[in-house]
Amino acid sequence: MKEKISSRISVIPNIIIILISVGLFGGIGGMLLLRFFEKLKTENIITWFNLVFPFFILVFIIYSFRYLIINFPKITIDKSGISFSTYLKTEFYNWQEIKSIKITGKENLNFLFASMPMEATTLILKSGKVKYIWADNYSNISEIRILLDRVKKLISEDIKEMNLLSFRIDKDQKSLNQIELKNQIEFNGNHLLSANGLILYGFIAFILFMIFQNPSKIISNYKALLFLSSIGLFMCGIFSSKMHYFIVTDKYIIVKNSIWFWFNKVYEIDNIKELVIETPHKQSTSLRIITKDYKSKMYQAGSLRDNTWTKLKEYLLKKDVQIRNETYH
Repeated sequence: MKEKISSRISVIPNIIIILISVGLFGGIGGMLLLRFFEKLKTENIITWFNLVFPFFILVFIIYSFRYLIINFPKITIDKSGISFSTYLKTEFYNWQEIKSIKITGKENLNFLFASMPMEATTLILKSGKVKYIWADNYSNISEIRILLDRVKKLISEDIKEMNLLSFRIDKDQKSLNQIELKNQIEFNGNHLLSANGLILYGFIAFILFMIFQNPSKIISNYKALLFLSSIGLFMCGIFSSKMHYFIVTDKYIIVKNSIWFWFNKVYEIDNIKELVIETPHKQSTSLRIITKDYKSKMYQAGSLRDNTWTKLKEYLLKKDVQIRNETYH
């Protein structure tokens, strides 16, 4: 058995950052530079805005790549210690240098002038230095957390050598397709009257109004039809992802969605390590479910009212589920 594990970067979060920084801002900067050179040729006029602003965009793109490289290094764990590697440098710490490990929790990740609370695993060194592993950016974060949890237990038992550290990770093959729905309670709200619902259905109504105003012109113009359809699908995808709700039975938590009627994710309550009620980046209040093998998934549920969140929290606490409440509910 291989006694080493290396991190794997989550593709989607990093692609989003690259698309925003390079695609959006790079496109804006490129167009402004072209406009600057065109004006320089035709009018021979130079303005500070046209000259300086594109270079600010370029600095932002460089900063974004630096942000990715520094904050999301490759992590390697073996029996001797843990290393954090980037294209610029590698930092290695043996286990004797680690004072304590916090497996789950929120820490602030800084981007430009913004500070964003993000789910992280925190390593506190005896030197006082702190290293963060940002959970959402590693696709195998559950495996990393399992190993670090074992290291944490060995450190707490004051075991200096890590020969007892096991790298075996059992895959959960249990299927939850057939479940008992005894004493089920639904925690839901009216998604039509929620903020997300009003925006989504208001936008759909606006699109339909535009089409019915001049249907023949819209239908004959395939570019306009394609544009409206693309925007409509994008809006549906964004806002419907914020409309989850929950059904709790004696043994299970079932996650469903008011728009995606086919969505059905089942969690066994006995297999849940921790539930987190959070508001990610001032978006819809969400429920993050962390299982005992440290697999983590967040479900935004913007249609649930404050009193529904309170009832859900109190009901799950009665079932001895550990809840980390990061909101005012």
